[in-house]
Amino acid sequence: MLKNVSIFKKILIFFISIGLIGVVAESYVSTLIFKKNVNETTNTYFSNDLVRKKNDIEEHFNQTQKNIETISKFFSVIETFETLNNYSNIAKESDSGNFIVNTKKYNELTSKYFDYFSNFINDNGYHDIFLICPNHGHVMFTVAHEDDFGTNLKTGIYKNTHLAKLWRDVVKKKQTIMTDYQSYSPSKGKQAIFMGTPVFSNNVLIGVLVLQLSDTQTNKKVLSHNKLYTTQETYIVGRTQEDDYCLKSNREVKVGKIGDFKKDEFIIKCIDEKSSGQSKKIGSTNKLEYVYYTPLNINDLNWGLFTSVAVSEINVPINNQLKFKIVFIIIAIIFIILISYLIALLISKPINKVVDKAKIISEHKEYIVIDSTRKDEFGEIFKSFNTIVEVFQVRDNELQVQNEEYAVLNEEYLTQNEEYESLNKQFRIQYDELAKAKKKAEESDSLKTEFINNMSHEIRTPMNAILGFSHLLNKKFSEDSQQKKFIEIIINSGKQLLRIIDDILEISKLGANQVEVKVTKVCLNNIIFDLFTIFELKSKDNNTPLQLKNKISDKASTIYSDAAKLNKILSNLLENAIKFTKTGYIVIGCKLIEIEDNKYIQIFVQDTGIGIDSANQKIIFKRFSQEDRSLARKAGGLGLGLSIAKENIELLGGEISLESEKGKGTIFYVQLPYKPVFSANEIKFASINSNINKIDVNSNTILIVDDEKINIIILQSLLYEIDKNFNILHVENGKEAVDICNKIPEIKLVLMDLKMPIMNGFEATKLIKMSRPNLPIIAQTAFSSQEDKSKAKSAGCDDLITKPIKEDVLRKKLEIQLKIY
Repeated sequence: MLKNVSIFKKILIFFISIGLIGVVAESYVSTLIFKKNVNETTNTYFSNDLVRKKNDIEEHFNQTQKNIETISKFFSVIETFETLNNYSNIAKESDSGNFIVNTKKYNELTSKYFDYFSNFINDNGYHDIFLICPNHGHVMFTVAHEDDFGTNLKTGIYKNTHLAKLWRDVVKKKQTIMTDYQSYSPSKGKQAIFMGTPVFSNNVLIGVLVLQLSDTQTNKKVLSHNKLYTTQETYIVGRTQEDDYCLKSNREVKVGKIGDFKKDEFIIKCIDEKSSGQSKKIGSTNKLEYVYYTPLNINDLNWGLFTSVAVSEINVPINNQLKFKIVFIIIAIIFIILISYLIALLISKPINKVVDKAKIISEHKEYIVIDSTRKDEFGEIFKSFNTIVEVFQVRDNELQVQNEEYAVLNEEYLTQNEEYESLNKQFRIQYDELAKAKKKAEESDSLKTEFINNMSHEIRTPMNAILGFSHLLNKKFSEDSQQKKFIEIIINSGKQLLRIIDDILEISKLGANQVEVKVTKVCLNNIIFDLFTIFELKSKDNNTPLQLKNKISDKASTIYSDAAKLNKILSNLLENAIKFTKTGYIVIGCKLIEIEDNKYIQIFVQDTGIGIDSANQKIIFKRFSQEDRSLARKAGGLGLGLSIAKENIELLGGEISLESEKGKGTIFYVQLPYKPVFSANEIKFASINSNINKIDVNSNTILIVDDEKINIIILQSLLYEIDKNFNILHVENGKEAVDICNKIPEIKLVLMDLKMPIMNGFEATKLIKMSRPNLPIIAQTAFSSQEDKSKAKSAGCDDLITKPIKEDVLRKKLEIQLKIY
């Protein structure tokens, strides 16, 4: 649009635009900031004002509650109730069932207390005080002596008032309770609030003390601070089952329907949701108002504090600021236009001079210069222009020479390109030769593997015959015969030879990269438990007990992996642990770990065997490598087990490591990438949830509390052997046991392990007995010292059973505690 406009006009338009943008932007931003500051000041004022009034009102009712609870404990109040209760036992009720209060005897009894209660309500600003019989609901005493005096709140004419409801609730709940506003006919139909508290003598309820509160005091709390704005009004608003109500701040207390407030969704929402907030709305005077709301925390009443102020009053300083800015912008525009004209004139004239000279140079190729005698910045520009002209002239000459040199270089590059193509042909020939060599190597590995497979087949055929006939011969000889011992040696040697053949075959397949990984859904807990079952017998024969310590659930341990390879890896590790551990114990288990935000599943096999020297810990994973040749010859084996395990683990994307000290034992760690089958939401479930919905109320439900999975499995098996109709639940710590015993009343007996994480069995038993003292709890422990028995009995246990648990012992314990057999 400005393409054909002169530079003078462009500069003029530019400076005028910049000036106008700056002035308007400054005015706009400053006005917004001013408006924001005004709004923030207003919000801060109203927020603080509401907080002050909220605190005053809540303190008023809290103090009232303290007053009534304090006076209820005074001897004079207790004495009054006891006197009136004694009087009620001898006085006759009227035909309407009311309490007789117009007798000489009654006046004599109450005269000495009248001034005390009258002074109390006058000093504290209360409307009236009531002393009500807890059993019959008689209003036995009041100061004001209104129509409710002497009536029966249980059956009388005021039985449906909120005073009568308050009396019933205090008697039932035995705590201080406050009613909402409601029209009360004995007080000439005015809105009334009552607060009542129970009165006890020697822990026996002897009466209900009730205060009728004054609206004037509440209104004073709303008006307790000066107003910053003339249009500001503050209200207490709320919602009851019968009515809505509103206490206004700028007039007498008004209690009744909210009326216009019902039309405002913001206020209704704040009241219903008991939430703070602020908004704008059209007020009762049809003017826009800012409104602020905060809920009041007074007993269980749905009250809130509400303040409104006219937006027009808050916007007065903002409008004044806006008028000032408009005048400022008009003056600034005139000044900007004048200054911009002068600047455009000064800048455009010397620039046009440079432009004219540049046209001559570009059109005619004449390198001419400009007179540079000026002493200002434009003089420097002219000098620079002349220097550039001289440089261009020199560059033209140099470019001509460089073009000639580039032509020569281009010929040289063409020659080099031909040489590179020749080298590329040679590289292709070498690549083909390497591919042929690789193919021959693969064929060689394949032939080697085929040879080993054939050899394995040829060896297995006679070995099967040897082992088969050895088993048949073994059955024909007696246990103590020498021939039977010889045949068993042949069988064991044959099995060992087959294992050696399997290891050699597998290591050859691994070396030839002919082993495939078959990924399926695998429950690692099941694999470990099956191996535990198999190797537990071997470990017992070796006098080295095998322990199982799984730290994740079955769902969490269900992963994508190769079950066969995992079985082979862990079998090798357990075989080695049993082979080289003569004293102590062996442990197998798994857990989840996290390294740099990545999750892994870690399987560990720990033993207390001979250990591995630190210098030999790296070589034991190499093929045919063993730390101690002499010890290996005694134990047997070719030294392939750990090598096979390591290569299989690497095929699964994992790694193997160890911690060991000579003479103290070894821990092997198998670390695999965690690829769970189930999502995190599916895994995070309580172990008992699946059983809760299946509880048969006609059967005995037993809770097992133990953090060891193997112990849970053993106990479940024993219980089902005793009675297949048992409902069995289980949790892993004392805290979960306390929670489920409180939630499920159908639980008839608890088998409580004493040593557990989070909360032990002693603490859990104490807490369970507090809520369910008749629930039988049998402690289960691996130690049976007198100290443990005494400690379990002190905690509340009904009996104790020692691990390992035997079926006949458990049956007798159940007979005693459940009384069902």
